[in-house]
Amino acid sequence: MNLISKMKTSKLFFWTFTMSSILIMFLTIGFVFQFRKKRIYRKRFNEIIQKTNQPPKESKNETINPKETKGINIQEEIIENILKGLEEFERDKEFISNKITLNSLSKKLQTNPNYLSKVVNYYKQVSFSNYLNNLRIEYTISELQRNPNFRKYTLQGISSEVGFNNVQSFGKAFYKSKGINPSYFVRELKKMDAS
Repeated sequence: MNLISKMKTSKLFFWTFTMSSILIMFLTIGFVFQFRKKRIYRKRFNEIIQKTNQPPKESKNETINPKETKGINIQEEIIENILKGLEEFERDKEFISNKITLNSLSKKLQTNPNYLSKVVNYYKQVSFSNYLNNLRIEYTISELQRNPNFRKYTLQGISSEVGFNNVQSFGKAFYKSKGINPSYFVRELKKMDAS
């Protein structure tokens, strides 16, 4: 009876030790992962702050090379008009409207959606939706840095203020553009205010 009791105790000890070891291993991996993620987020946050604190670069007027326009098969004059229209669109911050679509902007610029899409793809080097999202994210970062009241908004409030239809698409676009979550960015800005 004593031998059986010792074997049961031995098995129980073995399984307890094994399960404890596995749990400790997973917890350690989780802590290491969180620590690395925090360091990466902090680095990206500092890069964003540093980039936005630099004076803006002179915006060079995009001169159109006729050889370049052959790749998109649109007349030079039409391209110039679209680029001027996009410049006004950006300057007037019309991108913060959640009603902006490729069709609505092409109507406003008195061109067709196909031309607008080609010009954005070629000259901005992104799709139209990424172009809009990038403008909105840069505007968000600028507003969060310069306007303390904007930091008090919920993520839902911020996302609707800058033209996103929901907080999920805002979060995805922010992460895709900056490599960190918007909630982390706002939280770190608030910490900077407090110190």
